[in-house]
Amino acid sequence: MRQLAIGSAAAALLLSLLLLVQDVVPMQAAVARRTWLAAGALLLAGASCIALASGVGVRARERLMRVSLGSAFILWGIQQLLDENVVSVVMGDIVILLFILDIGTLIGAGKGPIIGTSKTTRDSKD
Repeated sequence: MRQLAIGSAAAALLLSLLLLVQDVVPMQAAVARRTWLAAGALLLAGASCIALASGVGVRARERLMRVSLGSAFILWGIQQLLDENVVSVVMGDIVILLFILDIGTLIGAGKGPIIGTSKTTRDSKD
């Protein structure tokens, strides 16, 4: 599964770079529609996270975080393809919620950086 995660992440990076190139370099005929490039990059990033979650030896909490993060990317990718309506707005709100929950879980687990403090300051307060 790790190879699938690496391949998906590499493809997502390639699509996002192509998206940037299309935004910066004026082209007569775009290689692909912008929404499809954005959605593809997000869907592949989500697949990469979920593939990593299925790895052997991953703790339950970490697996849940990876699935949550992957789900957020996948929902965001799907949302890119939808017309602006109530469903796409609610889907966007769910994506935001999932990203915030993931960050909150990282901070709560002590694995994420605390903004404005060094490691030594943080360790002395514990």
